Amino acid sequence: MPGHGVFLAAEEHQRLWYNVLTEKTKEIAEVRAGTILDWGGIAEAGLSLHDLKRRYSSTASARCLDKLNPTLERLQGFSAIINGLVQCGPSFTSLIWGALLTVIDLSNEFQERLEEIVDELDQLTKAISRINRYADLYRNHSSLQPYLRAVYSAYIDYCLFSVRFFQKNPFSHVLMLPRCPTAKKVKAFVVQIDEILEDFKEEVQLAFHTDFKQLGQVILRGDLGAGIKFRAKCLFVPFARNERFYGRLKELEYLQENLTPSAKSQRLCVIHGIGGQGKTQLALEFAYRSQMVYSHIFWIRAQDGLNLEKSFEGAFDRLFVTQDDTKAQVKVQEVQHWLRDNRGWLLIFDNVDYGPNLDQYWPNCSHGSIILTTQESGLVHRTRSSLLLESFDPEEGSQLLIKQLKPRNPTHEALNAGKKLSYKVGGLPLTLVRLAGHIEESQSSVAKILDEFRTAKISYAAKIVFEEKPNSTTFQYERPLKMAFGMAMSKLPDVAVEALNVMAMVSPDAIPERMFFKDQSNYPTDSLRFDKDVRKRLAARHLIEIEAQSLDNETYISLHRSLKLALLDDLTRDPRKLQGAFDQTVALLRRELPAPSECMVPINEHWSVYSKMSSHVLELHKVYSESQSCLNAGEEFVELLYGAGTHLYERSLYESGKLVLDTAKTICAALESPFQESSHILRERTPNIQALKANILTVLWGICLNQGGLTTRHEAHVNMKKVVEFREAHRKTVSPNQRTISDLLLFANMRNDKACQLIDEEQYDLAEPHLIESLKIKDGLSLAGENVPPFEFAESKKNLAIVRMSQGLVDDAIELSRVAVAHLEAEADQQSWSYELCRFTLATMLFNAGNHREALDLHRKVHEARCALYGRLGHATLHSCFSIALAEYKLENLAAAREILKSCLGDPMTTPVNQWPIECSIRAIYLQSHILEAFGEAEAVSELRQYALGEKDRILANHTKGLQVSLPQAAEGDMSQMIIFDHLWD
Repeated sequence: MPGHGVFLAAEEHQRLWYNVLTEKTKEIAEVRAGTILDWGGIAEAGLSLHDLKRRYSSTASARCLDKLNPTLERLQGFSAIINGLVQCGPSFTSLIWGALLTVIDLSNEFQERLEEIVDELDQLTKAISRINRYADLYRNHSSLQPYLRAVYSAYIDYCLFSVRFFQKNPFSHVLMLPRCPTAKKVKAFVVQIDEILEDFKEEVQLAFHTDFKQLGQVILRGDLGAGIKFRAKCLFVPFARNERFYGRLKELEYLQENLTPSAKSQRLCVIHGIGGQGKTQLALEFAYRSQMVYSHIFWIRAQDGLNLEKSFEGAFDRLFVTQDDTKAQVKVQEVQHWLRDNRGWLLIFDNVDYGPNLDQYWPNCSHGSIILTTQESGLVHRTRSSLLLESFDPEEGSQLLIKQLKPRNPTHEALNAGKKLSYKVGGLPLTLVRLAGHIEESQSSVAKILDEFRTAKISYAAKIVFEEKPNSTTFQYERPLKMAFGMAMSKLPDVAVEALNVMAMVSPDAIPERMFFKDQSNYPTDSLRFDKDVRKRLAARHLIEIEAQSLDNETYISLHRSLKLALLDDLTRDPRKLQGAFDQTVALLRRELPAPSECMVPINEHWSVYSKMSSHVLELHKVYSESQSCLNAGEEFVELLYGAGTHLYERSLYESGKLVLDTAKTICAALESPFQESSHILRERTPNIQALKANILTVLWGICLNQGGLTTRHEAHVNMKKVVEFREAHRKTVSPNQRTISDLLLFANMRNDKACQLIDEEQYDLAEPHLIESLKIKDGLSLAGENVPPFEFAESKKNLAIVRMSQGLVDDAIELSRVAVAHLEAEADQQSWSYELCRFTLATMLFNAGNHREALDLHRKVHEARCALYGRLGHATLHSCFSIALAEYKLENLAAAREILKSCLGDPMTTPVNQWPIECSIRAIYLQSHILEAFGEAEAVSELRQYALGEKDRILANHTKGLQVSLPQAAEGDMSQMIIFDHLWD
């Protein structure tokens, strides 16, 4: 019966009340008074309280009595208990209400004490209410009863003590004295309740884990009653539940046991194995079955850094309601803060391909539950618990296959055919699921498909099956899976197969569907044809998934990774098809992405487009890198890599940017010869290739300088030297009367680039004429009415300001820096990396001029903007943190300087935060040692200073060969050593 559990709970509470009151019969008898024993129950107590309020309506007591309303409401929640006690003995029931009303009545003369009594009664009734609710929840755990008994006893003691005191001396003012023994005695009851509750909490934890384990069995069976519905507060999972999920009960039980929420440690399990084993499906099923266990469940696509960032952005949008255009890195940080500050969540990192990508997204806390799914067994080292998924045996495989088809009464023949079919495909779950989809689409049967496997000699998939040993686990990854894909693809029109081949070239997630609607030769030109011949055909065979995004009104396509691998393997066996798919993909991506400026003007206004598409360019680059022996790439692919690499550089994603730009540089070198020949294609050299290569080398130069200081300076100088050579060679090939505006700007940039190299070598006087000439060319174009981007002037004047500062012309340096900032302030989008770099340079000039307060204010503004652009741990953001700390130090705000340095450094003696360049980290550590010295922390100062100076000497010894490095003399431990650390970086 529905109320049976509540009835039993009430009976248990009555028994406990009766036992406690019986033990205190003698004490109750001692304080008996007619006013106490006349009360019979809750209703009468409520009326009496109302009468008291009327009696004292003209006094301050009324305010206290009003405060008792919540207390009365909580006590009324135990009506079943009180009524039961009335039957056991009215005198016992009257004690609670009599004590309450007598205390109020007698203490009316003492308003201050009355206020205290009301507050204490409120605390005690809250405690009783809370502990009773826990006892109801865990009423099967007898270990909780002593705590419930103890809190009842403490409450009665409080009532008896208060009544006894007032009856003994109702006019005494001693209770108004906060330090008197009697007042301390009353307070002790409240402390006693708190101590009982602390012990009670630990016992409840044990009860919870006991019930959780029992409940886990119910969860694993998936047979919760139809009337019981549990739902997480936030279920951020991008896929619907797989209603045909089968098996894996042992694996689900293992996950449940190893991911039980803990208050003292973070719980983690890595699910690993070959592709197609169902790692994602297992994690998905666990998420849906565990909605009642976790308050929030987040699904994070983790195959690369860009998808990690986008998934965290999605989590932010689910957690927070905001109208402003929050930057991606800020969203990531806010989600990380939320995970750190909240408990009871489950985080699923799906398809982790590269462990280090997770580092900046990993929740920095000692709670929460995390699942990783990956093909990389090397990630198992992250945790003590891991789960290797293995293929199904024939019986399990048959059951999975039949479950997908949902026959009402599967025949014995169908089950046997399923076993044989499962054996032939190696028991790989995804293969069986795809086969079931093919059976449904073709309205075939398991037996007919089995016959096709036996007899088909033309089918590529069938050939693979017959060529390999069916019982060999070596071939359970790609080839059995491709067999199912090949069968489905054999029914597709050519245009759908071409679309799949293009999808195989890019990232398998979030492929913009509109990319395929561009006007391409031999390709769908309208959405209707694409919908009919591609989308519906592929979706019907479960080869793709369609996902609509409400935030940007885009429709995206997802391709399973195993299918992607199968398609690529097929393409590599046919170089002609591989080249065709590669060229088609390059053309589609080039049409999606805005071309970068020929004059190297920053592309930050196109960040949103590049953010969506860069993962696809990176994946295409990966395909090229692994297949370049049979692929020919031309200038269009180089331009694609150059644009993506420039975007990654501007976003401070230096490693990825360098990776694609190094490839672009290599292709440029190959295209410089008159003809590049392959087995099936000839590519002619274009005159633009040298200018393109110079731009690529310039960005690589910038990446090298930002990835490190002295440690990467040699590589940076090599690149810049080549840039200058290419710019000079290009200038000589173009006659003066044929030079375009772009040519002239490139010539001006050549002089600016040469000056940058000289500044980096600290040859400031030699750099000056190049900068003056660069500005002269740009001024001439501007006077002639040409539209010269403000960035061009800002860049040269910023560099000239650095030269002026080195010459001691402080005022000129500051004025040039202000002008550079003003140029970029005229642009519509001020929130760009170049604008913030110019503002950062101006703040540095002000600091060097001794205007520390003004410099600090500007550095703070730059820091705020950089947090929005790059996130809290971006390299440029950390540079601003250091500059703020240095300014605070100069202004003798040592506590503030110490605090801001924590943003720059993790553990000072280990890897710096976000792999900040070593030159930057040891400079910050050296400054930290001086700050700590001012606080008198001698031991820490010695250790930090020794580490920083040792690393400085190591860098000077290993990285100065072939470089012009002029270092000032400074005593060890002197603040002037900071100049040497500056030379290591700048």
